[in-house]
Amino acid sequence: MYSDFFFDDFGSRYDRYARKPELRNLTELVPESQDEAIRKWAEKHNIASEATIESARKLAASRHKDVRYFVADTDDMSGSIKSALIIYHKDRYQDEATYRMALVFRDGRMALTTATYKRKEDDYKKESINGVTVAARCKRLLEEALDVHSEKKFDLRSDSALLKFPDKPDPYRRNSFQSWYLPSDLKEVTYISEKPFWETKGAYEQNFRQGWETEVFGGGTDDTHLKKISEEEGRFTRSKSFSALEGIINRHEKERFNAAWSFFADRLNPDIVKTCDEVGIMSAKAYNWLAGDGNSYRSERRIQAAQTYSLFFRTLADKEVTEAIDKAQPLKPVLAKKAGANHTVEGLSQELRPSTVQRLQEQFRPQDIMSLPHDDCWRENWSRLDALPPEWWPKTKEDIKAYSTLVEVAKKYEDICGMPRMKILQEFKGQWQAACRKLEDDRGMHTGGEPQYYYTPTEVEDYLKTLHRKLFLPVMLREADAQKVAVEDFWLEKSPHVNDKRLISDLFNDVSLVKRVELSRTWHRKITEISAAMAELSLAAGVGKQEGSGLSWAALTTPQTAPNGVSLVPLTNDAELKQEGEIMHHCVGGYGAECYKGDSAIISLRSATGEHLSTLQLRLSGEHVYSVQNKGVGNVSPSAEAAEAAEWYISVINGKKIPTSLDRIHKMKSMTEAAKAASKIVGFDATDTAACARAFEIYKPCLPKRYRDIDYDTWLKEAKVMENVGAFMAECSKRHKNAKSKP
Repeated sequence: MYSDFFFDDFGSRYDRYARKPELRNLTELVPESQDEAIRKWAEKHNIASEATIESARKLAASRHKDVRYFVADTDDMSGSIKSALIIYHKDRYQDEATYRMALVFRDGRMALTTATYKRKEDDYKKESINGVTVAARCKRLLEEALDVHSEKKFDLRSDSALLKFPDKPDPYRRNSFQSWYLPSDLKEVTYISEKPFWETKGAYEQNFRQGWETEVFGGGTDDTHLKKISEEEGRFTRSKSFSALEGIINRHEKERFNAAWSFFADRLNPDIVKTCDEVGIMSAKAYNWLAGDGNSYRSERRIQAAQTYSLFFRTLADKEVTEAIDKAQPLKPVLAKKAGANHTVEGLSQELRPSTVQRLQEQFRPQDIMSLPHDDCWRENWSRLDALPPEWWPKTKEDIKAYSTLVEVAKKYEDICGMPRMKILQEFKGQWQAACRKLEDDRGMHTGGEPQYYYTPTEVEDYLKTLHRKLFLPVMLREADAQKVAVEDFWLEKSPHVNDKRLISDLFNDVSLVKRVELSRTWHRKITEISAAMAELSLAAGVGKQEGSGLSWAALTTPQTAPNGVSLVPLTNDAELKQEGEIMHHCVGGYGAECYKGDSAIISLRSATGEHLSTLQLRLSGEHVYSVQNKGVGNVSPSAEAAEAAEWYISVINGKKIPTSLDRIHKMKSMTEAAKAASKIVGFDATDTAACARAFEIYKPCLPKRYRDIDYDTWLKEAKVMENVGAFMAECSKRHKNAKSKP
């Protein structure tokens, strides 16, 4: 019976794959936001189902800045798939790139799929994975999906189900396919075998006839999906004939999986699945333990214990703890003993030792946490800490050192702000998850309406360095001039990196970390108007104002059109920069001073229809230019056509194939360099006390509230600026002398 069924199926599949459907075109979207990308896709393919659109929106949700969207047009799709939306992003903390696809079938059903690839070192520059470009990889994955779904037998009952399609053998592919084999008379899942199917002798035939073997794995609270299995783990030596047979069976397994997944999921105990989700551990071991070997009484007690002591879930499965649960004995003494102290859990929470805190990290955190992106690891750690009693607090250096390993972000802010780590931890005692949302949300996307900015510690660091340069360095320069102290330009320019904390600490004394982040956000929102006001101070530093209102400068070139049709328009005044920043939702409006001084040129890249694609910043160096950054809407990576046009523009300038204004720009730059050293570094005449007071007034909205109703001289005293500047100058002078004394 098995042989007849197998070869009949192979015959029908041979005919089908002889007429393999093809994907002929793939279009990249350049939206302003994720929501707009989903909306464009739904409108283009007449997708009206709110459930389908919402599933695609969840699929597209990403905190990554380097996100690109691809759409397969309806007319170009064959088989049963109506349309496809592909979301691509690079992981900033791991050498991986992820592709996510939403596939909509002609009968209204939908499937979500994902694939993750390892990246080579040179792939970051080439925008490719293993030598394959992003667009080509999307096309290959879609054609693969067409192979799987072009014919019948596809049944998903949940829009949130996640499928994984296998690719051709690829050493950079992390995840591969694993089948599900279910007995037809299955009523309820009370045990999940954890032995992978390929380790069984005669695996395919035995599993096909006798049952199924697999493991459930959960990547988060929203999805339940297949366990990721490394290609290398699942690969073993085979003969050519066996490999061919395996390929045929795998094609058959894909159809089997579609029906088996829904069949299996419907028979999982919903109370057990909910409990696994609540404790953050979705695995076969967790499910089987909660199922109580099929005994409903044991299962009920274990579920209740897991919900009560979620942080200690892994310890609950220990033999002596499980026995206490099954016998309905008190758990607090047992758990306290397992934690290493003869106390109740309440008493233990007041006297946790470093070794105990380390065990919190090692024992009670889900093992699969390290498979998540780095930011997700932080969030998961902080959510684990929410389960700690809020009244507990470490009292020794050893305690705080062990405790801080669970909140790495606290150290990062400590390094940036000069704020003691213990003070940071104390500030969010008992509300770690809320702190995580306030301090580490780095989506960086514009969501429509007024610009919405999200900040990481890097943005806070930029804010603090700007205050250092605009408010503290002028004081330092005046003191150096008055005392005839030889503090050269090199050390002044490097000063934010030499010792930023001493100057900033008294400025933000008693200001919470959340408030510092909020002040950073205020600065980012007002950066355009602040830059415009500071530009007026720059004009008074010895560089004359050009004709017209506001700052203006020579265009690098006349407007150009690249071979691919993209227009490159040089921006020549601060009004154009401000307009570009408002359209593209980034901070290019604050680059007027750099352009005016001849350090940079800003180019707006636009499509043939006038749509803004990206903004290019060029650094001017002699007779050549080079790219500093090229950003799309909301600071995302530019589209392929915009990147190609930017490369062409740089090449024709450096190759002297088009006329430029570099000579005129460099003359203006020499005028700026003739001004005082203080003006070059600070951006205005640092020896002019009135100019420094004006800079203080400009930055007042970005300072702590207690400084907003006082004048410049009062601020110098209350923030202990003179005292800290004196110590800072002494350090700079010492470093300078040491540097000069070295051979």
